[in-house]
Amino acid sequence: MKKVIGIGGIFFKSENPTKLAAWYKKHLGLPIDESYGGYTFDWKDDDLRALIKVLKSEGIQISGKIEDTEFGLFGWIIDPEGNKVELWEPVKE
Repeated sequence: MKKVIGIGGIFFKSENPTKLAAWYKKHLGLPIDESYGGYTFDWKDDDLRALIKVLKSEGIQISGKIEDTEFGLFGWIIDPEGNKVELWEPVKE
């Protein structure tokens, strides 16, 4: 069965994203992209279409359709508590 191979990113909400991004940059040296607005785990996979197919066959709720972007393929599932989880297959080099 297909499994994820790593974390592509972690995105979370903030009451003041600009201030929080500055804090992370100043204290941890991390670049922060404020454009996403919500929070989610972004799990990396090397065959997203196959993974989505397996998850769907296991009764996992799929959210929307797979999106093909300049960064690769993105898909979303809903966990048992209703959280949206992002799955990502990077562009093949």
